[in-house]
Amino acid sequence: MAISINRREPIYEKPEIVFSNGSLVYIDTSFLGVPGKKDCFDILRGKSEYSSINSKDLETVIGELEDFGKVFDSDVSLTIPEVVSEVSGFNKGIKRACRYFAERNSRGHEDMKLKFRRLKGVIGGIYARAKEVQVEVVDRKYDLLVEMVVDLSKSFNLKRDNSYWNYNEHKRDKSHDNDTDERLVAMAYYSSLYDGLPVSILSNDGDHLNLLEETSVFMGAMSSFNNRFFRWSLGENFVRSYRKDLRRPSLWRVDYDSRKISFPKKTELNSEEHFKLNLRMKRRFNELYNLEKIDS
Repeated sequence: MAISINRREPIYEKPEIVFSNGSLVYIDTSFLGVPGKKDCFDILRGKSEYSSINSKDLETVIGELEDFGKVFDSDVSLTIPEVVSEVSGFNKGIKRACRYFAERNSRGHEDMKLKFRRLKGVIGGIYARAKEVQVEVVDRKYDLLVEMVVDLSKSFNLKRDNSYWNYNEHKRDKSHDNDTDERLVAMAYYSSLYDGLPVSILSNDGDHLNLLEETSVFMGAMSSFNNRFFRWSLGENFVRSYRKDLRRPSLWRVDYDSRKISFPKKTELNSEEHFKLNLRMKRRFNELYNLEKIDS
């Protein structure tokens, strides 16, 4: 599926600007890490003694996690239950690692023990804050948006990024049985359409860029669906995605901006399978339209 997005030189913004631009800020698990840098489990994997751990690397990671925890402090910071569940898994993995090293290093190494206690406290604090700011939506309109994003994700194989983050000593589940990415994108659309507010997504996951670019263009095709409100909302109440960049550590890079999209006149799909996809999307947009009329 071809997309049409106006691309220019990368745009970077200060974090404080993101939190003061009037948008709701949705936080993804992948924002825990810094692309291209070691994470906790990279540092601890294969180690059993405190003396074998690079103290400076561990201190750096703890500092980065402390910085990540600050993104939950704003009044506009939000996340979804599926992200909270992933952070919970990370929290449990860190606690297991801390117990493992404590049991095998009972004497000495007071500085390293202090670092591990700090690490456990930082992760526990992140999990607690994530739970506080999670938002659960019970609305058929949100369910329909999730269905559409998941359907497009499966139909066009949009989830491809398996490289960005290890947590709990395993790669994050990127199968279609795990729809966290799709739900976060659907929540961004929901807030833009029905909360009437712009949205910023904090994510280092390349799949969010794929999902946002491809689904917004397909769902906004001008002559395909009853979707004028969708197009208007993404222009009026922007959806933006930001990621960290190792080259500009004090800034966040804008990966996606819905205001830069050029919506096609129609979807260019010819196969029978894609014809059926079009019918499914049309049915869902019609249901959305009817629900919008009831709510207005």
